Amino acid sequence: MNHLLLPPRAVATPSEQGPEVNLMELLINGVVAAGAERHRLRAKVFGGARMIDGRGSTGAANVAFVEGFLREEGIACLAASTGGRQARRLRAWPAFGRVQQLKLRERDAVRLALETGTTRARALKLSGVELL
Repeated sequence: MNHLLLPPRAVATPSEQGPEVNLMELLINGVVAAGAERHRLRAKVFGGARMIDGRGSTGAANVAFVEGFLREEGIACLAASTGGRQARRLRAWPAFGRVQQLKLRERDAVRLALETGTTRARALKLSGVELL
């Protein structure tokens, strides 16, 4: 699993040799070194939510980069849950190719943050489960 948060800049593409390409290559090489066969690799993509107004489209740029990288590397994307305004909490079982996604509700997070004086991010409440 790679978690990317690219800095705001012009749209990054996989052909640009930036740190994000290195991170993806490290992940792939590590999985192959552990015994995986590169031609059998598959991906699931999550994230890219716009959590804070006025902060640009960093999440969308991250998703665009990952989708482009997978396409250029010939790695199939089996499932994706991207964009929107909800944070996601993931649990993964890589040996079985399964991921559990918990989408966090914004309104409950705001209410709880006001009641407890904590940050919105810490107050996010689980609202649903999807197995992909």
